[in-house]
Amino acid sequence: MELVLPNNYVVIDEEEMMYLDGGAIYIPRWAITGAITGAAYAALAAAGGGGLQLVLASYGLRSALVAGIVKGLGVLGIHIGNAFANTVIRSIASAGIGAGADWIFTNIIDGWDGRRDNQLRIG
Repeated sequence: MELVLPNNYVVIDEEEMMYLDGGAIYIPRWAITGAITGAAYAALAAAGGGGLQLVLASYGLRSALVAGIVKGLGVLGIHIGNAFANTVIRSIASAGIGAGADWIFTNIIDGWDGRRDNQLRIG
């Protein structure tokens, strides 16, 4: 017994049956930059928490910032100045890590799929 098409079938071209621009998975910008940021924070945490202080101290930022804040808050004492300085340094570093992740996506990753559309096409 052989297969037979019904009498009222319609012949269509192969192009009509093809799924031309679909089936791909898109990863949005926020997911990729979030992963990069998370990896950077994990690397700093793996360094024992001192990694960030070591990097900033090597540029002289931490000592200059602490000295300026302690002088400005002289009455409140060195403990409050150091705590505030560490908070400011962490905020600056967080902004820097986020901006770095955004730069990596914009200038490196976004064009991998041949399109600059704030997402990465997989597949």
